[in-house]
Amino acid sequence: MGLFQQSLGNEKTMAYRIVGKPIPRIDSAEQVAGEARFGEDWRPEGCLVAHLLLSPYPHARIRNLDLSRARKVPGVLAVVSAGDVPGGRYGRMIRDETLFASGRVRYAGERIAAVAAKNHDAAREAISRIRVEYEPLPVLLTPEEAMAEGAVLIHEELESYPAFPGSIRYGNVAARIRVHSGDVERGFSQADHIIEDTYHTPRVHQGYLEPRAVVAEPTENGITIVRTPTQAAFVVRALTAEILKIPLNAVRVICTHVGGAFGGKSQHLIEAVAVLLSRKTGRSVRLTLTREEDTLTGNPRHAYSMHFRSGVNNDGRLIARQVRLVSNNGAYCMSGPAVLGKSSYTCTGPYRIEHTEIESFLVYTNLPPSGSYRGLGVPQVAFACERHMDQIAHKLNIDPLELRLMNAMREGDTDPAGTRIQSVSLRETLERASEAIDWQQRDKSAGEPRGPGPDIIRRGFGIACARYPTGGGASGAVVKVNEDGGIAVLAGCSDLGTGAATLIAQVAAEVLGAEINAVHVRIADTETTPFDAISAGSRTTFNMCHAVRRAAEDARDQILDQAASMLETSPEDLEITSGRIAVRGAPGRSVGLAEAANAAVWSGEGPPTGRGAYRGVNPPHDPANVEGHPEPSRPGPEFATQVAEVDVNMETGEVRVVRIVSAQDVGFAINPLSLSGQIEGGIAQGLGFALAEELPHEGGHLLNAGFENMHVPTSLDSVDVVNLIVECTDTEGPYGAKGAGEVPLIPTAPAVANAIADAIRDPGNPYLNRLPLTPESVFKAIRSSAAPARNRG
Repeated sequence: MGLFQQSLGNEKTMAYRIVGKPIPRIDSAEQVAGEARFGEDWRPEGCLVAHLLLSPYPHARIRNLDLSRARKVPGVLAVVSAGDVPGGRYGRMIRDETLFASGRVRYAGERIAAVAAKNHDAAREAISRIRVEYEPLPVLLTPEEAMAEGAVLIHEELESYPAFPGSIRYGNVAARIRVHSGDVERGFSQADHIIEDTYHTPRVHQGYLEPRAVVAEPTENGITIVRTPTQAAFVVRALTAEILKIPLNAVRVICTHVGGAFGGKSQHLIEAVAVLLSRKTGRSVRLTLTREEDTLTGNPRHAYSMHFRSGVNNDGRLIARQVRLVSNNGAYCMSGPAVLGKSSYTCTGPYRIEHTEIESFLVYTNLPPSGSYRGLGVPQVAFACERHMDQIAHKLNIDPLELRLMNAMREGDTDPAGTRIQSVSLRETLERASEAIDWQQRDKSAGEPRGPGPDIIRRGFGIACARYPTGGGASGAVVKVNEDGGIAVLAGCSDLGTGAATLIAQVAAEVLGAEINAVHVRIADTETTPFDAISAGSRTTFNMCHAVRRAAEDARDQILDQAASMLETSPEDLEITSGRIAVRGAPGRSVGLAEAANAAVWSGEGPPTGRGAYRGVNPPHDPANVEGHPEPSRPGPEFATQVAEVDVNMETGEVRVVRIVSAQDVGFAINPLSLSGQIEGGIAQGLGFALAEELPHEGGHLLNAGFENMHVPTSLDSVDVVNLIVECTDTEGPYGAKGAGEVPLIPTAPAVANAIADAIRDPGNPYLNRLPLTPESVFKAIRSSAAPARNRG
C-alpha cells in the first residue's frame, strides 16, 4: 500500500484539463469483467497446437536428428527443424542465433524442433518420438571459465558474425566496452584514500504472470495474422519476415492484451515458429509455453560481477573511480551489448567524478541467454555503486546522505561518456526522501533492539540513488476526428499493463478539447497503426505521447480550418472546449466538434486526420571517451532516491522491510494514478531482487524453472510505500514529462542492503555485497560482523 504525494509541481496540472489528472485506465472495466483477451485466449476454430523439443544438454554437437517417426503420429500435420528454415543467423546486436539449433546446442532449453498437431496428446507423442544423437561438449557456466586460456569456444565463428558498428569481440567475449574520462591513475595519485570491493548480482527472471503465447492464422490472400502479447509488434514482424524470407506485408502482427512483460516479451521468436508451422499446414497454429518452458527459453536479467575502486579525499569528495564489469551473457547475445552498454556509462552513479575508467565484458556461457529486464543493466551496477558509496561513507565517518549530496551531479555536468546531463534533479530527490523519513533523527532508532527479548530485532535505515536515461527509437501516431465527434487514435506501441493507452487518450483529449470517453485508442497492429520501435526502456510516454500530441495538433488545425469557414473567422481566433469550437470572447458563436467534422467529410476533404511522429534524439557524447559501445548516450535523464527502513532478526537473519520512501523525478506526471502504480510495482520487483529472487543452476540445468521456487514477491510481501513525485521539467519531453517505468526498481535493492548493514552496525560487511540477501546470507553477515552488539560510534 502506498502513500502518494505530488506536492511539487502541482501548479503545472492546473494549466490542463485532462493531462496531469489521475484518470482511471480506459480499459479497466474490460479487465475487471474478464473480457480482455490475452495471447492464450485466442483459439480460432480448427486451430492446431504446437509443442517444442528443447535440448536437454547445455553444450553438445547434434550428430543426427531423425524426425521420421514423429511425422507418422496420427493427428500430426507438421514437424519442423533447422532444415525447414530458409534464413541464416539473426540477432538484434550480433547475428549469432538461429531459429532452431543447427549442428550444435549451446544451452539446455535451446529449440531443436517443433510440431503442430490436432491436439496436445498427438503433439506430445510426436515430440517423444523425435530421435536426437548428441555428442556432449565441455560446459562453461561462468565468465571466469569461459575467459580462461584454452577454454572451448562457444561460438567458433564469432568474429565472422555481423554485429553493431565498432564492436569488439574475441574468444568467448561477445562484447568488450570501455568508457573513460580524465586520467584515472592521476586521480588516484591525488586521492587521500583508495577504497575498493567486489559485488555480485544473480540472474533473475522477469516473473510475468502470463507465459509467452502466440496464434498464427493464415488468410486467403497469403497473409499470416499473428496475435501475440509482445512488447514490439513491428520487431516481431521484421524478424519473422527476415527468418522465413517472406515480405513484410505477408505478416500482420497484432498485440493482444499483455499479462506482464518487463522486457521478457521484447525479443523472443516463438512467433516465427508459429508462422512457419502455419504456413506449412495452411492452418491456424497456437503455441503457448508452459511456465517451465518459458523460464528455460526466457531472457532473464544478466548476472554481474563488479569490482569498484574509488579514490576519495578526506572531506568525501570523489576524485576517481575505476570499475570492471563482467556479465554472464548466456549462449546468445540478444540485447546483451545494449544492456552492458547502459551499465557502462551509468555505473559510476549520479555523481560528479572527474576521472573514471570502466571496462566491461559480455561473456558467452552455456546458460540460457540473458536479455532485457526492467532497468536494462542499471539495477546491477546501481546495487554495487550505492553499496560502495555507503562503504566509503563508513570508512570516512561521513553521513551517507551528506556524501551523496556533496557529490551529486549538477546541471550541465558530464558523465563518463562525455555526455552533458540536463534536467538534473538528484539533489531534489535526496532532500525530499530524507525529509520524509526524518533522516537526521534515524540514529535514535537505528540499531536499537526492538520486539521480544533483548537485542533480537534491530532497526536500520539505508539510502540509495539512481540515474536512468529514457529510451529512444521512433514512434508514430494517427489521430482522426470522426463525424460524430469521436476521436480515434492509432498508435503502434503496446500497453503492457502500464496504462499507456490511457496516457495516449489523455494527450489526444487535451489537444482536441474533448472528454476522455470520446477517445478510442487502437494500438500495436502492424497493418493499421504507424510504426513504433518498442514498448520498453521507459520510452513510451516520452516518444509516443510526443507523436500523439503532434498528430492531434495536426488534426486540430484541420478542424479549426473547417470551423473557421463555417463561423466566418480565422482559425487563430478559435478555441476548442468540451467538444465545442467557439470564437474566443464570443462563446455564442460556436459549432460542435461533430458538426465541424461532419462538414469536413461532406466537403470532400474527408475526416480531419492528423499524423505525428517523434524520435528522441541522443545527446552528443565524446567519441574519444568510448570504445566498442553500441549507444553511449540517451535522452531524458531520470533521477530517484529511495530510503529503506528495515527490521533484522539478529538470531535468524530474517529481514522485514518496514517502509520504502521513494522520491522520483518524472518531469511531469501525465497521469499520477498510473504513475503511482508503476512506482509501487517497480519497488515490489526491487524487493524481490534484494531479498529472494535468483535462477540457480547445476551443471547448466536450471533448478527452479517453475514459479513455486522463484520466490517472486506476492501481495503478502507488500510494504508501506511513501511515493513522492518530483517534477523537474525535461525540455524535450511531452509537457515536460520524462520516462518513469524503469527507475523505481533500481535503488530499492541497494537501499535495503544499506539498511540491513545499518541495522547490524557494519556498513562495510562483505556478505551484504552479493544478492539476494536471503536470511542465510544476512545471518552470515551478522556472525562475521566485528561488533554486532556495540552501539554506533
